Amino acid sequence: MRISLFIGILCSCITHFSFCATITVPFRPYPHIRKTIYQLKKTGTISHIKLSSLVNPWQVAGIFATYAGYLESSDHFGYIIFPRKQVQPVLHVLIAHKIEPIVMFEQTISHWIIVNGSPAAMYRFERISDSDIGLTYWNVQQEQLPPDNAISLDTLIIIAHPDNIYIPLGITLTDAGPNLFLPTFYTRKNIKVTDNALYMLDLAHLFGQVHLAHIKKPMYYAIQPLD
Repeated sequence: MRISLFIGILCSCITHFSFCATITVPFRPYPHIRKTIYQLKKTGTISHIKLSSLVNPWQVAGIFATYAGYLESSDHFGYIIFPRKQVQPVLHVLIAHKIEPIVMFEQTISHWIIVNGSPAAMYRFERISDSDIGLTYWNVQQEQLPPDNAISLDTLIIIAHPDNIYIPLGITLTDAGPNLFLPTFYTRKNIKVTDNALYMLDLAHLFGQVHLAHIKKPMYYAIQPLD
């Protein structure tokens, strides 16, 4: 009976960690419709456009972001996925070229700050469920940067020049599930993914994995982070 109960608790814990709520950030290339239509009308430019796309593809992969102590980069399809670490469906998003950690001791960070003179932009994402119309939507608005440049750890920070990431303001329809699927972020052609990645190498040591200690008790196993 005890063994069956233990297995049930263990399976419950595995299910909880495997299927926890997430925050998804989608990136897409910024559409240049007018320019593309004009080029397609010119004779002999279709092959040139195809070759240019192969040599200089739109950069949606390799964009770094940090949230709640996690560091991730966008995959080949332009998605970044974080575990959701907040209850309220309100998320602050910072687009910053350079950030610095304020360290309390060793590798424990109090908060981030924006490097003085570095370009940055702050946005507020709020998911609202309107019972009158039966719809759920994101309301995205731009916010003022904090006067002291201090950024809390629960802010989703994207490492890029704010001119190279376009975030549409206003309302975007979504669903009311536990996962937060943000509206699409658009990358402009001048984004320097390689430079941003090299910059994040200097901060990568602050995002080490948490090592767990397993302690055997008379009736169960206890798990806690190592110091």
